Amino acid sequence: MKNFVQAGSTLSFIAAAAVASGAVVVVGKLAGVAIGKYEIGEQGEMDLTGVYTLPKVTDKALAPGIALYWDGTAITDVATSNTFIGHSAQLAEVAAATPSIDVRLAQSK
Repeated sequence: MKNFVQAGSTLSFIAAAAVASGAVVVVGKLAGVAIGKYEIGEQGEMDLTGVYTLPKVTDKALAPGIALYWDGTAITDVATSNTFIGHSAQLAEVAAATPSIDVRLAQSK
């Protein structure tokens, strides 16, 4: 097929700020996880599939299987003004020692 570009599990982006490996990257309405460390202006790759442990909001528990959003600093279940990133792969308690959650990346709810 002449018009095939790539499988789409990863996409390239230009880093608008320094990006750490494993950090959430948002490009428009698309969210993924940085595959490597990138400096400002550098072309990077972000993963759009898989399950990643990411920081979550500290003030609430998040149930398994719910839609999750990136608020710029943490994972939340609040859709308003946030970017859809995927679904919870586990229960995340309020009082966790390290507030994080395993997120199954997805591009549609």
